[in-house]
Amino acid sequence: MALISCAVGGGFGAVETVAMEVGNILPSEQLAYHVDETPNSINGDYSGYIEVRDLPHGVRYKIRGGKDSWLPAWSKAGDLFFTSYTTVSPVDDVDIYQIKARVSRPQDITNNEGFEGNLSISPDGEFLAFTSDRNNQSNYDLYIMSLQTYDVVQITEGLEVSQNISWSPNGKMIAFEGFIPTGSPHSLYIQSIDGGSPILVADDFDFGNSGIGISWSPDSRKLAATIARYTSDDDNHFGNIYVFDMYKLLSEGRDEGEKITTGYYDQAPIWNKDGSSIVYVTQNSLLMGIMDLKTVDVATRHVTAITQGQFTFIVNPSFIKDNSEIMFSGVFAGSHNSAIFKLNPVSGQIQQMSPDNKFANMPAYWQTK
Repeated sequence: MALISCAVGGGFGAVETVAMEVGNILPSEQLAYHVDETPNSINGDYSGYIEVRDLPHGVRYKIRGGKDSWLPAWSKAGDLFFTSYTTVSPVDDVDIYQIKARVSRPQDITNNEGFEGNLSISPDGEFLAFTSDRNNQSNYDLYIMSLQTYDVVQITEGLEVSQNISWSPNGKMIAFEGFIPTGSPHSLYIQSIDGGSPILVADDFDFGNSGIGISWSPDSRKLAATIARYTSDDDNHFGNIYVFDMYKLLSEGRDEGEKITTGYYDQAPIWNKDGSSIVYVTQNSLLMGIMDLKTVDVATRHVTAITQGQFTFIVNPSFIKDNSEIMFSGVFAGSHNSAIFKLNPVSGQIQQMSPDNKFANMPAYWQTK
């Protein structure tokens, strides 16, 4: 294999890869994550890049944008997507880039003035959902791009779509966080990719601070989300995990959902592979500043702790390796540095996956099937 570097564009907005291993054999496991760098002392903006690890061979390379490159995501085929600033003057221009498997050169696939980001790739790897203000500079709408033709279709109009975007496993629906720009609360919607109007799921959605607050069951029949729903007999002041039934929602037009956790602040749900339980992040009400991973049995509501107070912050959890491990970014208690970790939920063994000297978050894992 050859060690190469390449760049796209020029000046401050260039996107480049440095020390990237390129060859005919795609690594069997790859881990991408965002690395924050020192804040700009002049304007307070953060800069950063994406670091990618070829796990079997121990090779690392990085993808750097002008001010920042973030939100890495892998397609089923091993293509890497990310969001990056391409210009900073006179107006920030944010685009989505693709690095095709076995190809080192990033390609700007949105190439449009304004903001385009918050990307999410369909389960079959054929489509890319993202938000953009291309048709309305004061509003972010939801778009879908074909990754075969790169044609783009606008899905929503007039509804501000925020950062939480999640495809159903069958690829037929997208759940997202949105609100009406006139001042409505953040709400949870589902949208058919075939068109039609978005369907309101809940108008008390809590996007949380631990990553995507939406998760589909493996059969696409249920949707778990963080909901901030307060009642007079409820001491919780933040959010809990609720499960919504898609059949009831689509046939009756409304489902109040079932509350399956009762913690102080429960967020970032992820379903296990058979749909029987959900792993989530919870904040300890007695030990403020401590966050844990827990799992709840959807049928019995029985909760089991996975971590035991080791972390002050946990974000972006996801299952990897056929649900045998959990990957997340977190901050160990007593530390101020965010790192990428993987956890065996059975043994409790935790392994750090990013260097100590880098502030790493937004992990994205890919493995050959």
